[in-house]
Amino acid sequence: MIDYAQEQEMEIEALQAILMDEFEEIDASDSGLNTSNRCFQITISPQEEDDEETSKVLLALVFAHTEKYPDEPPLLHVKSLKGISLEHLQALKQKLEEEASENLGMAMIYTLISSAKEWLDETFRQVVVEEVVETTKDDVR
Repeated sequence: MIDYAQEQEMEIEALQAILMDEFEEIDASDSGLNTSNRCFQITISPQEEDDEETSKVLLALVFAHTEKYPDEPPLLHVKSLKGISLEHLQALKQKLEEEASENLGMAMIYTLISSAKEWLDETFRQVVVEEVVETTKDDVR
C-alpha cells in the first residue's frame, strides 16, 4: 500500500533542496486554493531570466497535495507576480492541469514547474519579438 503522506513529504524535501529561495510554504488562506492542506508557492521566471529584478514576467505556481496525490492531481493555482495577463494565466493553468492528468501515479510538481518555465519562455519570447517588430514598423516611415 502506498504511503501518500511519506511520498508527498519526500517530494517537498526534494523541491526545497532544488529550488531553495524560489520555494516557500504559504498559509492556505493566501493560496487561492480551497483547501486546509499545506500550500506551497514557487516563483517562476523564464528560463533565460533567473534574475527576478530584470525579468519582465514573473509567475507564482501555488500547489497543495491532495489526500491521494500522486494518484490524483495536486490542487493548482497560478498567479502573476509581474506582467502576465489573466488570459495567459488561464491558458497556463489549463496546460498544467492536462499535464498533471498525464503524470498521475508519480511525483509531478517539478515536471509542472519545468513546463511552466518553458511555457513562460515560449510565450513571452514571442511577445517580445512581436513588440520589436511593431516598434520597427512604427519607426520606418
